[in-house]
Amino acid sequence: MYVGLDVSKNEIVCVGKDMDGNILYEDKFGVSQDELNRMVGSIGSDSTFAVEASTKGIFVYDCLHSMNINIKVANPIKMRLIAESGKKTDREDASIIADYLRTNMLPLCYMPNKEDREIRDMVRHRKNMVNTRTVIKNKMRAILAREGIDLPYSDILGNKSLSELQNIEIGNVQKDALNKLGRVAEVLNDEIDDYDKKISERFEDSKEAQLLVTVPGIGKYSAVHIMSAIGDIHRFPSDEELASYAGLTPKVFQSGSTRIDKGIRHGDKLLNWVLIQDAHAAVMRKGKLRKYYLKQKRKKGHQKAIVSTARKMVEIIYCMLTRGEVYKE
Repeated sequence: MYVGLDVSKNEIVCVGKDMDGNILYEDKFGVSQDELNRMVGSIGSDSTFAVEASTKGIFVYDCLHSMNINIKVANPIKMRLIAESGKKTDREDASIIADYLRTNMLPLCYMPNKEDREIRDMVRHRKNMVNTRTVIKNKMRAILAREGIDLPYSDILGNKSLSELQNIEIGNVQKDALNKLGRVAEVLNDEIDDYDKKISERFEDSKEAQLLVTVPGIGKYSAVHIMSAIGDIHRFPSDEELASYAGLTPKVFQSGSTRIDKGIRHGDKLLNWVLIQDAHAAVMRKGKLRKYYLKQKRKKGHQKAIVSTARKMVEIIYCMLTRGEVYKE
């Protein structure tokens, strides 16, 4: 039986079909391990299941996968038929997933192993904390600006800046706000440092990540995340496929002899962000990547040149990982 699962916050709607599309089973279950056990007991462990990738969908996948159930994960972006269906119900969504599954047309989503997903989560949580810390810094500068004070330090949370803040004469309310924001920032600094240590430990265990740091602009943090996102490099037939996965290739609209490159493809957003940041770092150093960037900048401008440089880095990364070689300028 081919079983489509539509997972919402508190409910799983199941529709099971045979090879000809006849409905053999319909039911609803809660989103918990006990309910999933009951579902498998009711449907049978020899059935094939499919679920869309989502927060709750990944939970369902992990639970069923741990039970050695044949479970596939669908790419929600490519599941256009569900969004375009005139009949939008949970049952209809589950039915369509089952149809995709039984006809072997389900657009599969790559599911990294649990360790790689943990690394991705660490990188994501670290990035969120860094963003929050930046918000706090901006709020502190805004408080000072309203008092006509502009500290000449790039990092308002640096030792010199914090020392000077203690001696600034401003109103009690503003002073109290600065102190509270500073204490929150200290907590974030400790947590970010803890994530950095854990990511560094993962770096020491990854030979591939150690290859990647030989590329200008790629540090330990980036290398570990890039490898957690890529997984097995051999699942990509070419660097073009890897670049598409990273969201660094243009959408192409072609009809006859007319071709239009429009925007950038959807891809792994966090991987895309990391590679763009690495490209910014790479073009600040002397070498071929900087020369390539400057050439592209003259033709396309800064932003497109950075994206092109990140795309060039993907090509380099693909060659290095498939050959097991360090970067050579």
